[in-house]
Amino acid sequence: MSMIRTGPSKWRTAVGLAAAGTCAAAALGACAPSSSTTSPANAAGKQDTAAAQRVVELASTKLLYGPTAGTVDPAQVRAPRAADVKAFPFKPGGRTLKFGLVTCAAISPQCTHTATITAAYLRKLGIGSRIFASDYTPAGNQRAMNAALAYQPDAIIQLALAPSTIGAQLAQAKKRHIPVIGGIATKATDGGHLDAYVPQSANLYQAAAAAQLAIAGKGSTNVHWLSAPEFPQLEVGAGTHFLKAVCPGCTLTEGTETAAQVTNPVQMGQLVTSIMRSHSDVSYLALASACANLQSAAGALRQLQHGTLAAAGCGASSMAAMNAGYLPFATGSVEPWEALASIDQALRLLSGRPPLTDKDAGPAVYLVTPKTTPDTSTSGAYGKLDRWTVSLFDYVAPYSKAWGVDLSSVIADEK
Repeated sequence: MSMIRTGPSKWRTAVGLAAAGTCAAAALGACAPSSSTTSPANAAGKQDTAAAQRVVELASTKLLYGPTAGTVDPAQVRAPRAADVKAFPFKPGGRTLKFGLVTCAAISPQCTHTATITAAYLRKLGIGSRIFASDYTPAGNQRAMNAALAYQPDAIIQLALAPSTIGAQLAQAKKRHIPVIGGIATKATDGGHLDAYVPQSANLYQAAAAAQLAIAGKGSTNVHWLSAPEFPQLEVGAGTHFLKAVCPGCTLTEGTETAAQVTNPVQMGQLVTSIMRSHSDVSYLALASACANLQSAAGALRQLQHGTLAAAGCGASSMAAMNAGYLPFATGSVEPWEALASIDQALRLLSGRPPLTDKDAGPAVYLVTPKTTPDTSTSGAYGKLDRWTVSLFDYVAPYSKAWGVDLSSVIADEK
């Protein structure tokens, strides 16, 4: 099925566009183009970017806040407010606590940083912790969860592990009354198998990416956007939905990428080459996540001498990739806020209180360009990025007040 835009505000389904029924990536074992949405590039479309500009300015100067899961409409986003941080006034009451922190993979900058800064905040609270890293595989998820359970923690915060791969471990945690919090997840994407969730607000940073694409393309750009079905928490659909809303003059086609294509340099290069040869009019190729192998993807585009790579998320590593010339902009969730919110969810559960819902727990997101970046290095260090985000909106102070501990030095001392 494909989507063809027929007027200023109407979309209809159609079958049989050039991408349908063919597979330029057959040699890779997967079809890159899956569906397409198009609209005429006209003067009205070029002028209708005020909503996109507002989103870009918010994400660049105040942070962007709104629905933390699902599709996003322009009217729903705004700058964060103090009332958006709902910190629970936890008191340990003489208890000695320790948390298990289970990350998606040691090679993931986002998972690694979120776990590391979570551990730093826990130390400030006098709570012990240990980090257990998976490797993006079901077996690795199970090993990491088993190790975390053997640590005999009071709570487990897991980052981007699919609950469907750790059913036995979740059952054991429930039997032992150990709450498990999804620190980079939503109830919808993770199926409701965990005790609480903290969205990474991927829908918002995908929306911010869409807004930047609309502005960069002056309201009439041609984008081919890939989703990653194996990673629904990336919420690419929120980005494509937002692009349609803020850029009626843009042309959008959509495809998919697999985990193997994302992480394997050869397959990523082949995928990009195949897509761009099949879509010669595409100006931007948007990947599902900036955690992909960006160097090989950008290299394929340079060899073709056509198109610009774009991708959202993945924290400081995407900002480093932007500084290295692989991406035109970087956007992502405010990971220290995400870490604090995950701890807050755990403390609520340990106090016998219900957790916050998805919409009340998630962090804001940011957007940086080469002109606005707080760090021009290619090292992917988080210190400058985190200090910049907290300077735009102090999301740490409410937790410091609620827990009776000054947490500001964690980011202040971060490298």
